Amino acid sequence: MSIAAALDLANGTLDRIAPDLDANFHVMPTLYPILQQKGHVRFEGGRYLKFPFTYGAAGKAIGVFNGPEILTKGRDQKHQSLEYELHRMVYTVSIPNKELIHNQGDLAIIDLMEQYPANDMECWIQDEEDYLLTGVSGGLAASTAALSGLMTLNGEKNPNKLRGVTNGMLDFALPTAQSDVVGNIAKSDSQKHANQYATISTWASNGLKTEKRTLRKCAKNGNHKDAQSYVLVMDDLKYGNFEEERESRVRVRMVNDALEKDATYSLPLMGAEVHHSLHLDTTQFTGDGQNGVTYHIDTDHMFCQVAEDRTLKGKDFKEAEDQDMVYLKVPCHKQYGMRRLSAHGVTAGGN
Repeated sequence: MSIAAALDLANGTLDRIAPDLDANFHVMPTLYPILQQKGHVRFEGGRYLKFPFTYGAAGKAIGVFNGPEILTKGRDQKHQSLEYELHRMVYTVSIPNKELIHNQGDLAIIDLMEQYPANDMECWIQDEEDYLLTGVSGGLAASTAALSGLMTLNGEKNPNKLRGVTNGMLDFALPTAQSDVVGNIAKSDSQKHANQYATISTWASNGLKTEKRTLRKCAKNGNHKDAQSYVLVMDDLKYGNFEEERESRVRVRMVNDALEKDATYSLPLMGAEVHHSLHLDTTQFTGDGQNGVTYHIDTDHMFCQVAEDRTLKGKDFKEAEDQDMVYLKVPCHKQYGMRRLSAHGVTAGGN
C-alpha cells in the first residue's frame, strides 16, 4: 500500500473515532468536567479571562434621624478587574511511515491511533493535571516550562510567565501574611483577596476537624449556605486517612455501604465532594505541604476559558517534507481562573 493510501485510511479512521476519544479526554481531569457540567467552561472571550473585582461598596449609606440629612452621591473607586491571560500550547503527533504501512486493516489502524494520538493526548492531559495541582509537570508529553503559562493551585510556585498566573493561586500561609499577585491584583486579606489556610499536626489528632473548619470558612466567604459547590482534592495518602476515619464511624457505615454500590472515587463531607488525586504529589511541596495537601475549591468561583480546544476531531495527518513520517498538530489555547479568592483554601499536613 502506498503512503498516500495509508494516509487516507489513517485520517478516515481518526475522523470516525475522534469524537469518542475527545469525550474521554474531557472527563480525565478532576476539576474540568465539574466546571463543564456547571457551565463554567467558556468558549468565547478575548485574550484574558476576566472577572470584576470589588472589595467594598462604591457608595456610602447614611443614617437619617431628622430628615434633612444630605445623601452621599459620590463613588469610591473600589472596582478593579481580575485578569488571567490565556496560554497557547501545540502538540505534534508523529507516526513513522514504516509503522503506518505495516498497520493496515480496521483493527490495526485503530490500534495505531490509540498508540499514538490517543495515548499522546492522555499523557499531555496528565501532565496538565500534575501542573495544575503541584506546579510541576510529570514530563510525559509536556515539560514544566511548556505548561508554565497555565494556572497552578500551588502557591509555592512562581512561574512568572503570563498575566494573572505569575504566582500559584493558593498560598500556604495565613490570609494576613499573603501578598503575592494573582489575577493581576496583589493579595490582601482586608480586600478578601486571600485564600484560607490551616495546618494539621496529625490526622488522628485534628485532621477531620481542620478540614471541616476550613471548609466552613471557605463557604462563608463564598456567601454559601452550604458546601455543595465545593470540591476537595486530597493527595492519595491523606485521602486514605480520611476514608479510614469515615469507615471507623458507625454512623456513616450505611452511607459507605451505599457508596460501595456506586462507581465513585469521591466521598462526601458536609455536602462537598472529596476526591483523591495521584497527580497531587506531595514531594513537589516544601514545608508542611510535604506531609499532606488538600485543596478546597469553590467551583462556583472557578472558571476555564477555552479559545481553541484540544480535540482530534477535524484533524488530519500530513506527510512531513523532510522526514519519513506523517504528523498532525493539536493546539490548545485556554486558561483557568478564580474569583472571590477568600472562598478557596488549602490545608497542609495530615499524612
